[in-house]
Amino acid sequence: MNGNNALLDSNILIYLSKNELPFSILDQFAALFISVISYMEVLGYRFSNSKEEILLKNWSLCLTFGLLIKRLLKM
Repeated sequence: MNGNNALLDSNILIYLSKNELPFSILDQFAALFISVISYMEVLGYRFSNSKEEILLKNWSLCLTFGLLIKRLLKM
């Protein structure tokens, strides 16, 4: 966490996908980020439910590449 931004760890992402943490916990942050490492860890996780897997992978992909695109546009 930095100021009002958060870098989400793969464990947090997995807990969110399993509803072990409410998504509302993220409302307190102005921006959310996921490192490429965390994204790769999520890709390797064995989900018991395909809906959880699809939700999480799509969501984390959007955050990961959204940040990359934002940085490229600033160049």
